[in-house]
Amino acid sequence: MSAHVTCEDKTKTEFELTVLKMTWFSKYSKKAAAIAQSAARLMLVLVVLLATRVGALAAEPVQVSTARVHFPVNATSINPGYLENSQALAAIKEAAFRCAIDNESKIEIVSYSSPEGNIAYNQYLSEKRSAALRNYILSKYPTLRGRISVNPNAESWNDLRESVVSDDRLDDESRARMLELIDADMDVDVKEAELRKLPSFKHLYSTFFKHFRYAEITFTAKPAEKFSGLVVLFPLNSTEFDLNYADNASVLKALDSMLKGRTPADFKEIKIVSGCSPDGPVAANEVMSERRGASVKEFIEANYPEFSKLINLESQGEAWARLREVVVNDKTLTSAQKYEILKVVDNPALSAQAKEAALRENATWSHLLSDVLPLVRYAAIIPVYPGDDSAAIAQPALADTVAVAPADTVTAAPADTAKVAPLDTIVAPADTLVNAPADTVNIAVAQPDTLVQPVDTLAHGKSAAAGSLAIAKRQVPIAAVTTNLLYESATVLTGFHSVPLTIGLEFPLGEHWSTYANYMATAPWRAWNSNANCAELLHADLGVKWYPGGSFRNPFTPKAGRELLEGWYAYAGVGAGYYDFERNGKGYQGEELLGTLGLGYGLSLGHHWSLDFALGGGPIVTRYRYYEGRSNNEHLMYQYSGKLTYFGVTDAKVTLRYLFHYNKNVKSQETR
Repeated sequence: MSAHVTCEDKTKTEFELTVLKMTWFSKYSKKAAAIAQSAARLMLVLVVLLATRVGALAAEPVQVSTARVHFPVNATSINPGYLENSQALAAIKEAAFRCAIDNESKIEIVSYSSPEGNIAYNQYLSEKRSAALRNYILSKYPTLRGRISVNPNAESWNDLRESVVSDDRLDDESRARMLELIDADMDVDVKEAELRKLPSFKHLYSTFFKHFRYAEITFTAKPAEKFSGLVVLFPLNSTEFDLNYADNASVLKALDSMLKGRTPADFKEIKIVSGCSPDGPVAANEVMSERRGASVKEFIEANYPEFSKLINLESQGEAWARLREVVVNDKTLTSAQKYEILKVVDNPALSAQAKEAALRENATWSHLLSDVLPLVRYAAIIPVYPGDDSAAIAQPALADTVAVAPADTVTAAPADTAKVAPLDTIVAPADTLVNAPADTVNIAVAQPDTLVQPVDTLAHGKSAAAGSLAIAKRQVPIAAVTTNLLYESATVLTGFHSVPLTIGLEFPLGEHWSTYANYMATAPWRAWNSNANCAELLHADLGVKWYPGGSFRNPFTPKAGRELLEGWYAYAGVGAGYYDFERNGKGYQGEELLGTLGLGYGLSLGHHWSLDFALGGGPIVTRYRYYEGRSNNEHLMYQYSGKLTYFGVTDAKVTLRYLFHYNKNVKSQETR
């Protein structure tokens, strides 16, 4: 049977299809329009956010760094050997130094305890952990006090949740059950008890919980500022633009590339900023700085005369800002060493002479003298383009960059004593001053960049530079005479009743090394029991000692004010001697050689006296002869010879030392 469709039915069917198509098109065109509109809005938001972020970064670049210090269960003190704490502490010290030299930096500590046990006690643990990390930072950089925010939290449930979600060793059912409990709105102690009942809790606890006990620190600081411009360097006491010195030839090529093919209309000005290393008389260094800038200007005028009218000179005199920038970016100095240097450089209460004197007393002075100060004798060529209202050179304000050093670290001179003598009042030997014409480049004014009179040769009590500095006497050990109390006591108590003699000498070699020589002798002395017991020992040894210079707790961090021959040391030595021991008719006689490696500690008992404790070990090689058969007053009869090699303790000392001193002149700030 076939279906029969009339014209009316066909027309109706086509109409319905047309309406259905229109409805479908209208429905999905609206959806497409909505999607397009949403996408456009999202793109607009992203563009705005990106522009805002780029603008913020361009306005004020910052460095953000984080580090985590982990704690063993129930512990609140920092253990450098636990998990990855050693790497974290190294990163923290470096980041803290950046914050210490940036007054606008921010430091935040967030601490947690693992989600186990009583929540009130866990809050207590977190507070102690954040305090431990805060105190650790302040022990390194006390000027950060008041700039560290602390946020202790009782238990790290968010960390637990993230660990459960990311752990691919959990099956779906166990993970779902754990997440259900973690997200449940119930008392945390009850929640913890329920979690412990789950079969997979043991795996979770052993794998992740040790990472939930931590204090995390976030540092936000400006990156180290870089000195911009083409920097020409000068040798000590020189004002000549020497193309063969340092990297000046490359600077000349860069200068040629900058000016070649351009016209004066391309520049607003060409600034030449010059400076002198801050060592030597201030007034003479100001003249040296001006001459260096002038010599670079003369070079540009001679080779690029069309730019002559654009050149402006800016002399920095003693370039403390440049010194600061070089120290901050020095790769050799540690953060602690940089901090000690910048405490002096950034102290506005000190005059330039007082800063220089303090730097000379710093343990890093030899490095500053050889590697840092040569980079501070400079002239920078800085192009300023039309529309650029800011100088291209970074000159941080000394007073704003770091908190003033505590009063007990550097003696501050009253403001009215930090006066600089005029150039024509600087006293120097007659043959060191040359009256050069004003338009010459070379000058010989009191040997700038170096002290006219070495520190040790200034008259005691006289002031340098208009009375702002004085020379103080400091007694420094030059030698020590020693005696080994342990050896003498042991010799007397052996029963040989011998007469012991121990004497030694030790001489410092710089700040960290010394050399020593010891001699021990025991003269034969007949005792009781038919004169059957006697002893004779002649021994001498030589060696060297290395004193790191730190404190009792941390030997490798130099301690301010440490005396020579004081604190922990390591030593190595060699020795040789002759011995003859007899007891109850039997004796050994022979020669010995030994080597020793050991550790010791020098404990000060006062200005002249100290105790030295040492223990060392190594090999002893001896050839001996054995005697026996003594009767009445006859000599021992030779029996046999032998050779013995021994490895073990070769040195044990409790030594009393007497120190001899010499007077060393130290330049210091007068406070009258």
